[in-house]
Amino acid sequence: MNRVADVQEAIDRANNTTYGLSAAIMTRNVSRGRELARRLRTGSVAVNSFLSFASVPALPFGGLGDSGFGRIHGEDGLREFSRPQAVAAQKFAAPMNLLSFDRKARDMKTVRMMLKHVYGR
Repeated sequence: MNRVADVQEAIDRANNTTYGLSAAIMTRNVSRGRELARRLRTGSVAVNSFLSFASVPALPFGGLGDSGFGRIHGEDGLREFSRPQAVAAQKFAAPMNLLSFDRKARDMKTVRMMLKHVYGR
């Protein structure tokens, strides 16, 4: 525990570290506690409690910076076990190659005709 002059100094000191696992805010005004929680650079914040977030399986739990990596629990925790990847594979040969600068004049004529048929222009 450290003494500070005001709330802003407490937030500045808390955010001025390489760690950021969790924090706890004790206050009589819960909405003020939520406002202060949003200003802290931590993975989790408990208002008028300590570690309460760790007992809720739907809430992601994990830190920032040197407090570790990743998340457990909740949707964010499940995402830690996966990685997004887009795969596109050609299923069949296209009748004309429109995705290349090496297009044939007759292909462009066909496309113009099809677009006019579809959109009436």
